[in-house]
Order: sequence, then C-alpha cells, then structure tokens
Amino acid sequence: MPEVGLGIGRSQQRIGGIEQEVLSWFDEQANAYPTPETVAQQLRQQLQTERQRTETEQRRAEQLAQYLQSLGLDPDHLPEP
Repeated sequence: MPEVGLGIGRSQQRIGGIEQEVLSWFDEQANAYPTPETVAQQLRQQLQTERQRTETEQRRAEQLAQYLQSLGLDPDHLPEP
C-alpha cells in the first residue's frame, strides 16, 4: 500500500514466549512495526534499567553521606557554594 507507506509480510517474532512466524506491518524501508507484546517487553527492560540506575545512584549517595560524616560533616546541612 504505497499510498499510505505500509506493507504486509512475514516476520519472526516472540509471542507468548514462543518464536513464531507471523504476519506483520512494514514501513517503506521494510522495517516491521513491533507487536504490542514487543513494545511491552522493551518498556519492561527500560524500566529495569532505570531501576538499576536508581539503586546504583542511591548506593553512591549513601556512600558519599557516610564519607562526609567520617570527615565530621553533616550531609544534610552542607554550606551553600
């Protein structure tokens, strides 16, 4: 359907945890549009990555607070720069 920039064809996708050949919509560059399950999986992975980053930043902040306390500084009452 060149007038709307869409095509239909076969692609391999994981649906319900099973790799299957399915009919998919494609753009003009032959890129398959993702299924809702694929989009959801990508969002779950992004959320997990953000969660890990947040945990790492929290640990780093706790380490910095402990270091400041070891120097006799109150991390909650630092002087303004």
